Amino acid sequence: MASKNPSRQRRLVVSLYVVALFVCAYTAASQSLVLTASTETGVILGGARELVYDGNGHTMSELNWPLLPVTCLGAKIDLSTRAGFLASGELQVGLAGPDGTMTDSDWDGNGAQTGYSQANSILERAITAEAQLGWALPVRGLGPVSLLAPFAGFECLLFKWSAQNGYLQYPPTAAPTPVFGTSVSYLQSFYIPEGGVKAEIRLLPNLTVAFSFAFSPYLWFSDVDEHTFRFLEFFDAMQGGYLLQPRLSVAYRITPKATFALDALYRHVAGLIGNSTAIETGATGTQYPTITNGAGASLDAVHIQLVLGLSL
Repeated sequence: MASKNPSRQRRLVVSLYVVALFVCAYTAASQSLVLTASTETGVILGGARELVYDGNGHTMSELNWPLLPVTCLGAKIDLSTRAGFLASGELQVGLAGPDGTMTDSDWDGNGAQTGYSQANSILERAITAEAQLGWALPVRGLGPVSLLAPFAGFECLLFKWSAQNGYLQYPPTAAPTPVFGTSVSYLQSFYIPEGGVKAEIRLLPNLTVAFSFAFSPYLWFSDVDEHTFRFLEFFDAMQGGYLLQPRLSVAYRITPKATFALDALYRHVAGLIGNSTAIETGATGTQYPTITNGAGASLDAVHIQLVLGLSL
């Protein structure tokens, strides 16, 4: 049975991860510790979907928000000990600006399309943060495999867009009607506990290839969707869904303490469905009844980046 207080669940999960991180870091401090600090520069390619349901399984609206492309900057800290303890923290921030075209399609309860609109998409915010704890297992007898480590982690993702200066067609066969200004703004927030495994293969003395796969069978999500011209704001809350996240990195050790790497990550989030509540933004502030299973969301994004790491 789903919890009636997802906020309390999120706070509890985050608190447990923070406590675990401090406990493990304190344990590791008494051992031989290796600290690596990295800077990251790259792009995000992909997009997010915003779905509106009628509560009976019929799709009433689908909005596609692009990430095509988004330049991002990041930093990462890795900790490891001779005993095998591993920990990492990573933060990436996308640069705001135009990032493609937002499209919005509407249907009636019988599946017939009733309207279409599109507008210039402006990315206002893109932040991803991830923390992981792991333990390196013995790898003797595994050939070129130099590292095999299960891990647990937690991710927070935040994206915000606005749609500006487009057109609409209602019905979809009608002539396009221009729309000026900001018509829609959309904020997505993901909170994702995860588990996975990482393997590292040494191809040459200074060249390694690392592959990791993270999975989550359950996550928390919320969004805020403001329709300026309709004077409506939608608040959606969802739980469940899943995350699939493979990652590949090729690293070359330039000096004993400096490493240069090419890193690629694919993040797939799907299966989210939850409740939606609409509130008028005008003088009345009327709140409409919550629609159970009235909202859905998904995310597909590829992160490609260059990483420069320095062991301290």
